[in-house]
Amino acid sequence: LSSSAASSQHHEQALSYNRDTGIISDAQSMQPLYQTIIGIEIHAQLAIPTKLFSSAPTKHHHHDGNNKTSSVSSTTASSSNTNVHPFDLAYPGTLPTLSHAAIKSSILSAASLNCQHIHRYSKFERKHYFYADLPHGYQITQQRWPLASEGVVLFLPYSNLQNQQQGSDNDASKKKKKKRRRGRDDGDNAQEGENSTNKDDSASSSSKQQQHPIIEPVQLRIERIQLEQDTGKTTTHTTTTNSNNNKTTTTTTAHINYNRAGCALIEIVSYPDLRTAHEAAGVVEMIRKVLKHVGSCDGKMEEGSLRCDLNVSIAPVSSNDDTTISSSSSTDNNNDEQQSNDKYNLPPGNG
Repeated sequence: LSSSAASSQHHEQALSYNRDTGIISDAQSMQPLYQTIIGIEIHAQLAIPTKLFSSAPTKHHHHDGNNKTSSVSSTTASSSNTNVHPFDLAYPGTLPTLSHAAIKSSILSAASLNCQHIHRYSKFERKHYFYADLPHGYQITQQRWPLASEGVVLFLPYSNLQNQQQGSDNDASKKKKKKRRRGRDDGDNAQEGENSTNKDDSASSSSKQQQHPIIEPVQLRIERIQLEQDTGKTTTHTTTTNSNNNKTTTTTTAHINYNRAGCALIEIVSYPDLRTAHEAAGVVEMIRKVLKHVGSCDGKMEEGSLRCDLNVSIAPVSSNDDTTISSSSSTDNNNDEQQSNDKYNLPPGNG
């Protein structure tokens, strides 16, 4: 075969992807070919009442007159472009004022994610890129001098979380049935029913161990946690109109809401320790629960309070050396663990 024919034949090769192992195999022979290597970046919006560098309120601003911060639901959120400050819109002559609440919430998040180094000296930098929802033309962020570094997260992959939840639901259902059965027992048969229940418990425990063996948690190392600004939100609207001469005209407009622009974010950047789609989904869920537990983020992925970017590389399975990585891809702003899980489901036939 010529080189072009061989390249075409290789391009049309059907592949299949195993979410549990992260192995990409030939769909026909099931011969393992590649291994996914995944790093993750999680953007968590801090649940503080004002923005990072201005006094403009956020959706977490309290409205009841006391000192408690209450989150505003999406149904009662402020109208578009009302929670803004001149600095957020890059008005000339405006100066930033750093939020102390953002610093405290960021340090709390870093401690909850087991960061070994919470740096006494941290520095902001400008990341230049030009979008309509970024009024300054740059994002104030950190990279070389982050707030914290070298953390670690232990978690269960997504599939094991599902099995664990299903097992818990089954156990709860069995316990309810046993309680109803004990309630129907006569007084004369109470002891017999108790013995039967003990036998059932031991049998159920043995069966549970066989069906759901103990799963060792997976470890993800965190490279750094940095504090930065969020951007505005762009929404695209498409309208279709019919003219008198039966011609259809489609018009697309972009609407920008700057209420989110300038809100405080922490970006959690990991090492490329993940190997499967289920691991990626599992660690996002674990970090979401941790941040929600300590109160630094409300974890509402459906509202964009927590988003993740996945950096995926493909390496031959014959080598464990990261230098053999042959291809990489990045997906931005997944706001659902199921999205993280579904991004890398490569069914047979989709090479």
